[in-house]
Amino acid sequence: MAREVDPPLIFDLDPAATDGGHWVTDDGRAVIIDEATGVYHATFEPKKALAEARRAIESCRGVPFTVIDMRGREYHFRLLPQVDSGSPDIVLWSFTSDDWACDNAFVAVHNAAVRISTCARVNGYDVLSLAQDALKRIEKLAITTA
Repeated sequence: MAREVDPPLIFDLDPAATDGGHWVTDDGRAVIIDEATGVYHATFEPKKALAEARRAIESCRGVPFTVIDMRGREYHFRLLPQVDSGSPDIVLWSFTSDDWACDNAFVAVHNAAVRISTCARVNGYDVLSLAQDALKRIEKLAITTA
């Protein structure tokens, strides 16, 4: 659930097309924001994808895990208690270590999905707002192309 390259929840669903990128906030907090998007065939089932995301996250509960970044630094994480997004189309989860924290979101609706991760020395970037914005973008595209 912490992998940035070919992230699960996007690439596990056999996307027809993908895109993504990352940026660092310029507000002095140096939060790294990573986003991956998948567009899927007409047979894509967003509710099933969301249920699988919830199941995968829950299967990690209580299991410490290590992430090695591109510079070889190791971070030993633990999953935090589940948070309700207030939307049936958005799943949220967070994990933390002694000196690093990541808040994450998975959005799935129509034939698209977005996985967003915000990481920094401390939590503090509103990943839910980013997920809500992603949901609005997907909805707008679905309406204009329908």
